Amino acid sequence: MKKIIIPKRFYEIIDKILITSIEYYFDSYIVGGFIRDLIIGRDTNDLDILICSKKRNILDAINFTNIFVKKYRIKKFVSFYNFGTSKIYINEHEVEFIAPRKEKYNNVNSRNPIVSSASLKEDTFRRDFTINSLFLRLQDMKIFDLTRYGLKDINNKIIRLISCTNLEKKFTQDPLRILRAIRQSVQLGFYIEQRTYNAMKIAVKRIKIVPINHIRDELNKILIENTTIKAIKIMGNIKLLSQIFPEFEDFDNSTKILVYRNINGSFKYLPKTKNKNINKKNIILKIAILQYFLKKINNNYKLITVLKRFKYSRKTINKITLVESNFNRISSYMANIKLQTSINKNNKFHLIVQILKKFLF
Repeated sequence: MKKIIIPKRFYEIIDKILITSIEYYFDSYIVGGFIRDLIIGRDTNDLDILICSKKRNILDAINFTNIFVKKYRIKKFVSFYNFGTSKIYINEHEVEFIAPRKEKYNNVNSRNPIVSSASLKEDTFRRDFTINSLFLRLQDMKIFDLTRYGLKDINNKIIRLISCTNLEKKFTQDPLRILRAIRQSVQLGFYIEQRTYNAMKIAVKRIKIVPINHIRDELNKILIENTTIKAIKIMGNIKLLSQIFPEFEDFDNSTKILVYRNINGSFKYLPKTKNKNINKKNIILKIAILQYFLKKINNNYKLITVLKRFKYSRKTINKITLVESNFNRISSYMANIKLQTSINKNNKFHLIVQILKKFLF
């Protein structure tokens, strides 16, 4: 395995965490997707730090945060006592502190567990996928792969549920993991391991217990990606699409294929960027394009109703409506001057999207 190199922009915050950990006798580890992204050479922004004392208290992370923010005079932070976690905002970074924990799900209608203190191994096996289960100890930069599959699955580009006796239970307890598996698959170009994929299909109806705004946030992350259409197809194949968007089930298979093709023809002209403002506008543009093609097939289809259900803001909905109406106007104009006879369909999509990008951006 190649040597892990921490990006320079994180040097200062990680040094401060390490100094404070040593000074106050805490062990500190970088955990989760940050390590995975460093290994595959992917730019990363999320920094999760696991904090534990010798006595292993569920409030270790919160206690550490209180010391840390006082020591470095950080004003922007929040703690969640029910889960033993804290977040601080420093140098344009959001850093989450967590304590090793185990989870117990008592309410079948909620994905929020009751948490208690745990060992590192117990914390590892309550997590979702092997690729997100690595620990990097700051004191000596040693990697711990307690599932024994984390590094292997990263190298082989596999998304696999962390082993347990009942795989689908991981998804039924927290069904948002289904969307996360799809997002990370298209985001990273990883393959969803077959048993994990089968467990997703079994648990798919449980998505209804997830608050709609959490589903919306995951969908927005998918919409930012260049591979949005791949995610939509996976969602369709496991019947997740019909659970989230029951309106889409009114279309037959041939119609869905046509929608996929047309949407993909437009989406591919919206490259992903690190600029958050442009990514937000890409989300608006992609939803507007989706509405445009669905209305061409069924004029009564109202994506606006769906957007309201997903609790998009009125401002966002108005922008989507405005862009969609302009998409329709530009397409009609191109048809009237018979541009489509001199350019192929893909170029037509390209021209429309480029015009709309200037209008929106």
